[in-house]
Amino acid sequence: MKPRNLRWVFIEYDELQTKWSPENQTSRRALYWADWKRVSLLLRKLTDTGTAAFWLPNPTKLRDIVLHHKDEKSTPSLLTFYVGQFEKNYTNVARATDVLDYFLSRDTKERRASYLGAASDGYVTRPNRMSPGQVAAYERGLATATAQAGTRPVSPYAVEAYRRCAQEVRSIGAVPIFLITPSVTEINGSSSLSEPLSRRRTS
Repeated sequence: MKPRNLRWVFIEYDELQTKWSPENQTSRRALYWADWKRVSLLLRKLTDTGTAAFWLPNPTKLRDIVLHHKDEKSTPSLLTFYVGQFEKNYTNVARATDVLDYFLSRDTKERRASYLGAASDGYVTRPNRMSPGQVAAYERGLATATAQAGTRPVSPYAVEAYRRCAQEVRSIGAVPIFLITPSVTEINGSSSLSEPLSRRRTS
């Protein structure tokens, strides 16, 4: 898509996730994004083959996949899931099920208001404020979490995904702005991460 007058695209910067919760594995969101460009990156991450032009399998990772093939939460199960999503996405493109669902299962204004807020802006007011005891407990928990904060790296697969995303945004004439949302865990600013971030800041 190339919307007119688009100036910026804000994108949350985080690790490339390989797991879906069971309740979301059958959702439309879990299916529509599953094109080869995205699935191939996930397959590379799951098999630790790197981001080079040629896929070079990691012997240690392949051995681990073979040894844990019966575990439902293991890499083999995830590989099967993503390959299946890719197949479903490309074989069901023309079924137009969403068009039928739109007319047959349309949401009511009351249900939308409860989820998106009265103004449909995503803001839902809460009727009660925290008691002084709840505020104190929250502040103690926050202080404990902050004191125990650590760091986590961002994989080269995530960096590659965001580089591709930035290229697509720039190709339509907009500026990509990557945001790291507030968290008690700091994202490790290694050389593989800081370079693409610095490029986005100077865009």
